[in-house]
Amino acid sequence: MLQNVHPFKTRSIHIVRRYGNVGGMERYVWELTHHLAAQGHEVMVICQRQYEDLAQRRYLYDIEVKALGETNRNLPRWLSMLIFSARVRREIDRINTDAWIIHSHERTGDHDISTFHGASIQARKRRLLDWLSPRLYAWAWMEKREVTGTQVRAVVPVSDLSRAQLIEFYPYITHLIEEPVLPAVSSNFSSICRLERGKKIGFIGKEWRRKGLDILVKSVARLRQIDSKIQLVVAGCEPEMVEHLFREWSDGYQLLGWVSPESVFREIDLLVLPSRSEPFGMVAAEANAAGLPVIVSDCCGIAPLIDERRGRVFSLGSPHSLDEACMEELKHNRVVEKLNLEWQWVARRYSEMYRRINKAKICATHKVRFARLTEISDNIIG
Repeated sequence: MLQNVHPFKTRSIHIVRRYGNVGGMERYVWELTHHLAAQGHEVMVICQRQYEDLAQRRYLYDIEVKALGETNRNLPRWLSMLIFSARVRREIDRINTDAWIIHSHERTGDHDISTFHGASIQARKRRLLDWLSPRLYAWAWMEKREVTGTQVRAVVPVSDLSRAQLIEFYPYITHLIEEPVLPAVSSNFSSICRLERGKKIGFIGKEWRRKGLDILVKSVARLRQIDSKIQLVVAGCEPEMVEHLFREWSDGYQLLGWVSPESVFREIDLLVLPSRSEPFGMVAAEANAAGLPVIVSDCCGIAPLIDERRGRVFSLGSPHSLDEACMEELKHNRVVEKLNLEWQWVARRYSEMYRRINKAKICATHKVRFARLTEISDNIIG
């Protein structure tokens, strides 16, 4: 039975595999849940694993976290997601979710609202033997379940680019697709003290192929033929996974592995995100907040926000335009204009959705009860 909750406060259960400041999407969930809690809303998290360190404890709010445990790390990612989804379903069945809004950030199937963080699997380049791939079939099935399930009441993209993809591939749920809720940026990025300017270009990203590290490596190699002082700093991906990209380099690069974005922003002078597909690009927004100019590809969701006051957008179809953009930005020691994306605003947007969805669920429940009472009354009279 659904219960009425305080008209201004909400209850939300958030589903995410990794809960903590360990990536773009994960940071979105972590910041959102803490700012919801700060505004007085009741929050629960169902995750596979919780990540926490002293730096994250600046928010001391009461959030119940149910960590379900890791799956076998040797399993392919799609199979791990299927297992996680099944565990989430069992956990939700154990919880009295009356008056709670279930908010998923993963490819699961037991939610009222889903934030669509990734690029659609439908947007990938088709290949002849795709139909033989259980991985592609599984991801396509999970994505369709996530956004078109009968219980889904809202799908939230994180950019206009992401919203356009959803409408293109799932036009029959256009009425469920909300206006984008852009990721915000923590205030601590604005307080970063950067070192003296030089000629260091930075890249941050775990999924280096999708994010176009190989494109940037070739571009910087060409730039170093003009100016050998230009360097490339790579973070977020395992060094052994990308060392082959630097086979012809003798120096001029650093492979840092996983480090905090804040530590990278102190060292570099320009951030480049040459992604082949990027629903938004949180690292670019964070670099902007730290005062860094950013260069992004035209396949990034954040691209419409990056103008000459904040950096440049280059065409992925013209790699040499990236060379020109980098050289121009490194020449000018300028102060960039910040986007001022705030998590408080993001939390307010979602709390409004939760209230609306909860009201609709209560109304639907009352209609079902009324229909049943009418049926019983008709049977008695008849």
